[in-house]
Amino acid sequence: MAQIGYAAMLEQFHPRELVSYCAKAEAAGFSGVMAADHVQPWVPQQGQAAFVWSFMAAAAEHTRGDIGPGYWPEVAERINRMFESIEIIRKLFSGKDVKHSGEYYKMETMRLWTMPEQPPPIYIATAGLVTAEKTGRLCDGLITVGAPEEKIEGIFARFEKGAREAGKDPSKLPKILQLHLSWAPTDEEAMRNALTEWPNGGMKFPKADIRSPYDFEQMA
Repeated sequence: MAQIGYAAMLEQFHPRELVSYCAKAEAAGFSGVMAADHVQPWVPQQGQAAFVWSFMAAAAEHTRGDIGPGYWPEVAERINRMFESIEIIRKLFSGKDVKHSGEYYKMETMRLWTMPEQPPPIYIATAGLVTAEKTGRLCDGLITVGAPEEKIEGIFARFEKGAREAGKDPSKLPKILQLHLSWAPTDEEAMRNALTEWPNGGMKFPKADIRSPYDFEQMA
């Protein structure tokens, strides 16, 4: 059965306010919370950009969250670095003395001394087919964002293909879909709020190289 989570928008709300919203989301039956790691809002009107890790620590008493990768070098290298990092994480959570020598990272003999009862699941956030398939092979769940139905179906299909290749049952692996919506008493108010607070949601083109919230505002 599908589960619905709550996206804590640090771009729009003060973190103290958001912590209370997370508690209310949990009380209302939402299954979990996710938050993005950004240093500035998308557009100036949103007005906030709190430090995500401090916020998640405050919200963790009431909710759970997942970690997604951020920006670094070009896309292909970032993806390769991410999956190599996951390989290291898997080794460490084996509870054994482990070492690693890869393309990007090297780790001398190391172990985690304080271990959880079971390793934390690793989910990857992606909208790409190749990464989705690799996620199915190497990770425990998938996160993606709203898109045309045929694209979502393609991403899920590649994720499931990778899972089957690794001997896993795709039906038992979480697939999380983030949807954007504007909630208001009337359609007109909902549209007005969306255009004011989240105009970047309607930009159907690559946005990774746009640096300034003011640039986003003008392009919207």
